[in-house]
Amino acid sequence: MTQEPILDVADLRIAFRSAGKSIPAVRGLSFNLRRGEILALVGESGCGKSATAQAVMRLLPEPPAEIAGTHALFEGRDLLRLSEAEMRNIRGNRISMIFQDPLSTLNPVMKVGDQIAEVFVRHKGMGWDAARKEAVRMLDLVRIPEAARRASDYPHLFSGGMRQRVAIATAIAARPSVLIADEPTTALDVTIQAQILELIRSLQREEEMAVLFITHDMGVVAEIADRMVVMNGGQAVESGTTEAIFADPREAYTRTLISAVPRLGAMNGFGQPMRFPPPGRIDTPPSELLMPDTVRADERPLIEVRNLSVRFGGRAGLFRATGSSVHAVENVSFSIQPGETLALVGESGCGKSSTGRAIVRLNEPTRGSILLEGRDIAGIRGEDLKRMRRRVQMIFQDPFASLDPRMSVGAAIAEPLVVHRLLDRKSARTRVLELLAQVGLKPEMADRLPHEFSGGQRQRICVARALALEPSLIVADESVSALDVSIKAQVVNMMLELQRKLGLSYLFISHDMAVVERVSHRVAVMYLGEIVEIGPRAEIFGNPRHPYTQRLMAAVPIPDPSRRGELRSVPLNELRSPVRPHGYEPPERVYHEVAPGHLVMKAG
Repeated sequence: MTQEPILDVADLRIAFRSAGKSIPAVRGLSFNLRRGEILALVGESGCGKSATAQAVMRLLPEPPAEIAGTHALFEGRDLLRLSEAEMRNIRGNRISMIFQDPLSTLNPVMKVGDQIAEVFVRHKGMGWDAARKEAVRMLDLVRIPEAARRASDYPHLFSGGMRQRVAIATAIAARPSVLIADEPTTALDVTIQAQILELIRSLQREEEMAVLFITHDMGVVAEIADRMVVMNGGQAVESGTTEAIFADPREAYTRTLISAVPRLGAMNGFGQPMRFPPPGRIDTPPSELLMPDTVRADERPLIEVRNLSVRFGGRAGLFRATGSSVHAVENVSFSIQPGETLALVGESGCGKSSTGRAIVRLNEPTRGSILLEGRDIAGIRGEDLKRMRRRVQMIFQDPFASLDPRMSVGAAIAEPLVVHRLLDRKSARTRVLELLAQVGLKPEMADRLPHEFSGGQRQRICVARALALEPSLIVADESVSALDVSIKAQVVNMMLELQRKLGLSYLFISHDMAVVERVSHRVAVMYLGEIVEIGPRAEIFGNPRHPYTQRLMAAVPIPDPSRRGELRSVPLNELRSPVRPHGYEPPERVYHEVAPGHLVMKAG
């Protein structure tokens, strides 16, 4: 690695005009990025990380943004003072960016292959035919199954994690000199995260590319970054090599961030879920954090899923009424007791979200039954469906897409209370302010619109909205994946406390294995639309039997730079999830009981 800075930012200041006031977001930030290195910009949600990246790319609209600073030099040219025409030749070509929210950055009416091909046409001068071939190669590079066929699909046909991979393929297509990665692995499961991190590292080494890596995941920072800058309140509070900061953080804020990272194996020897320690009390004894047993095992299951299958029909052809179908979920069965948390884990695209959406009846089951307290809800309609949804709420994976951009967040949180006629608007407003405080947001934020919040803040709003009706079951689809470590701890603690007080049950869909270990009573592992292993959390994490479960555990990043790559030697390429063809029949399943309540599936 050379010492030549390719990007040098000095005294960057960013503020936003709102209601006649100037609200500072970044206060005098300075850093440099050298050729061939990975610099991590780390901090809590709302600290100014993403605003910094967008200012460097000149993507913040002025006004309401007010951007000033000594300079932001890229290869000797000041990005803050270039014309828009000059910036268009740099964006996506010399400097590229992977955005935090893949759905909002992909054109919904344009095929994903054409979106990637556009980079080659615009910046490399290729014809469309050659560009489309390169686009397929890029999709294959980021592990999109059946890349040639999927290139003709639109973004809404991809899962959240697969959309993020498409966004990464678009960003790296032109082989930029600087890659700005804004939370690029937030929506990805651990196996794909490991592949993407290795892909970024490989490109960085081969092209001597510089990477500005923005993240709240300290485990990822330890895994990938050469140097790091810690931000708090729009300012840099500490910077240095990753090894030095992890070994001896000088600032109390940095120590809090590092110590708040959930670590795999922290629950060894503990049978019940455990709260995260409060800020500033990292040495809290585990006995004070351990939750009481909330599972009411002697009652009938709150929810029973029996032989559930969800298939999506493909496009019709000229001489056929229907196209091939995608088998998203195939013959899945499980139950959840009152007061229990069942975690559903697996690769992006394995069927986790489709299962959760089927339970709340946003996906129609193709086959099987879903029993809520003994009543099959798979076919209910009208008022019965409305009453069921009061009992079963969902926190969605994509917080921005699930909020109305024209509705204030206060109105969005109050809406279920009003629709279900539980409170009048005045009382609902009071309840909204309480819910905002519970998820770590200020009451005055109730009147803001969703675009005025960071990604992590929007996820907290969605958590508050789901909690408004005090449901019996919450389907939490990656509900804490976009949150920084301290807010993630707060939200998880809040969910555990609500479970204790109200007897809530959770279907906790997540790729964050360390959080899953912390909150779950049982764990179900999905692969290719089927549950391949299910059992008590201690058994799954302490003695995983299925090879796929073992690979999931091996891919979890370790928040210790000295152990970088230690568990990344497990080959992952063969675990791609193909889209099943029409007429697919699952292999015969043979279940082996290896411990009480613990089953492993072997395909044969």
